[in-house]
Amino acid sequence: LERLPWLHAYLVENQPRKELLDALPAFSGRADLLKMDSKEAAQEFLSAQIRVDAIFLDADHSFHGVTADLEDFGQLSPALVMGHDFSWEHPGVVQAALQHSRISGCPLTLAPDHVFFWDWRVQSFNS
Repeated sequence: LERLPWLHAYLVENQPRKELLDALPAFSGRADLLKMDSKEAAQEFLSAQIRVDAIFLDADHSFHGVTADLEDFGQLSPALVMGHDFSWEHPGVVQAALQHSRISGCPLTLAPDHVFFWDWRVQSFNS
């Protein structure tokens, strides 16, 4: 956040770790902690009609968890969807990301540190 002064972040975490709680005050007014699960958060954003430009997923690493997050947050029509842990250590993440890419027709891009993303400005998220 310190390198992105224009960014307002919503951090979704049911049980935030001490490191996160300790870091938040430095970004007062630019970062909000939502103590809820990701499905609840997606519904909150929809209900409040909050515009979401980008989403970074790094939560439930199971196939069903990643698939649910992609479906739930996909309703917000973000321009950029990113995630973490695209690696052999997390086969559920890999399976869900590849399946979503096949179904949507939008190419999956891999980046360093096990990051993956789709740039939906090129193609609609809900294809």
